[in-house]
Amino acid sequence: MNRVRVLASARVGAIYGKTDVVVVHARAQRLDRASRLALAAAQQVAALADAADCGVFVLTRFGAIAANAEHWSKFKGGGIGAVSPLIFPSTVPSAAAAEVAIALQAMGPNFTLCGDASLIPELWRLAEDALAIGDCTHALVGAVDGWHPVLERFGLKESDVDGACFALLGPGDHTPHFHHDTSIVRAFDRSL
Repeated sequence: MNRVRVLASARVGAIYGKTDVVVVHARAQRLDRASRLALAAAQQVAALADAADCGVFVLTRFGAIAANAEHWSKFKGGGIGAVSPLIFPSTVPSAAAAEVAIALQAMGPNFTLCGDASLIPELWRLAEDALAIGDCTHALVGAVDGWHPVLERFGLKESDVDGACFALLGPGDHTPHFHHDTSIVRAFDRSL
């Protein structure tokens, strides 16, 4: 495993008791909840790096659930004519990582892994490898999940799911500590 250093980290969302999400970007109002959370956390740490040479690496479990629920509801209620082309891009799990890269103009590699906390070590490895081979000089690495009431069907509460945690990685000497948890965001946070 390559060695990296955590230069900064940020946390937002109901998991942390921070339900007010402040995003400074023109596109913010049309972003889905997960993308707004990811961008709010990423913006807090990205100022320390040259965004043009920054990679974005994101883990999500429920990623696009809110956008998918909204898209399906509109389709079910009014057919194809009722759906919004502004919602559709947010229906893919990689939407949060893409929105972070677009807003911050990050030109490095962009990866999204979908799954539970067991994928955190793999996410770190992707970022470490990109740093090691020179694909980027810094990496924004994070976990994000946005809340939607449909998750109540699985016994989840907003405070279990809704949040984002991002770290800015650069070359250095750090070995992350990996934890498993039902919340990928909490587990990622504890790996810092």
